[in-house]
Amino acid sequence: MANNAAFIEKHAGVGGDFLRDDAEGHFRDEHSTYDWVIEGLLRRTGFTIEHKQM
Repeated sequence: MANNAAFIEKHAGVGGDFLRDDAEGHFRDEHSTYDWVIEGLLRRTGFTIEHKQM
């Protein structure tokens, strides 16, 4: 997704207002992100992820 708004709308289409509100809250209040975002940023800057713990 190109931006947060597009990501939110995509998920709202799947999960309705609940997923929209949840995603908006994460971006707005918690300044959190998703693992795939951080992983992509790290890989694009040349880092290699050797271990991931969930």
